[in-house]
This record gives sequence, structure tokens and C-alpha cells, in this order.
Amino acid sequence: MNVNNKTTYNYLKIEIAGKTGGIWHINITNQTNMDLVVEYNTKMCNLGDAENWVNLLDVVKVPVNEGQTVQVDISENWFATSIAVSYKYGSRRLITYADGLNTNGGMNVKYK
Repeated sequence: MNVNNKTTYNYLKIEIAGKTGGIWHINITNQTNMDLVVEYNTKMCNLGDAENWVNLLDVVKVPVNEGQTVQVDISENWFATSIAVSYKYGSRRLITYADGLNTNGGMNVKYK
């Protein structure tokens, strides 16, 4: 989308759906007007790695249609505190990541 010669992007929406033992259940919502292949790390990771989409060794892909929400499971991983999901739009990777997850549904969501 192009507004006043600036490109705007729709990032993925993430929400905590719950937690069972060491597994976080995360809802990922596609807020774009196109079908996507979303990538996410199945294990929690370090904040810098999530923000920059680097050193992620457990990435899987899941199709998420326009407007659809899917639930994925992300496991705890030693001292890692962050989660990361993304998709590619052309050559650009749009990353939604978060830390500070808590069982009350709160987390600090950021975009890059």
C-alpha cells in the first residue's frame, strides 16, 4: 500500500491464547488483504534474535489466509524470553515479536 509516497505495511497480530506447562499457545492473525505463508520460531528465543530474525533454528511455516487467525505452540527454551513471527512481502521481511509474556495474556509486542 502506498500513502503519500510512503509504503505502509500490515504486520501480523499476535495474542496469547494460553499456556500449558512449558508451551505457550499463540494466536497469529493475518491483518493483510492477501494470503500469507507465516514463519515462526517454535521455541522462545533471545530478544535481539527475534527483532532481527537471526539465529532462529526452529522456524516452521504455516499458511494463514487473509483475515484468518491460526493458533501455534511455542515452547520455552532455557533463558530465552521472546517469540517471533514474520512473513515476507517482496524482499522485505515483516517481523512481529514480543517478550514479557505472562499468563494473564500480556506481552510487549514490537514490530520491525
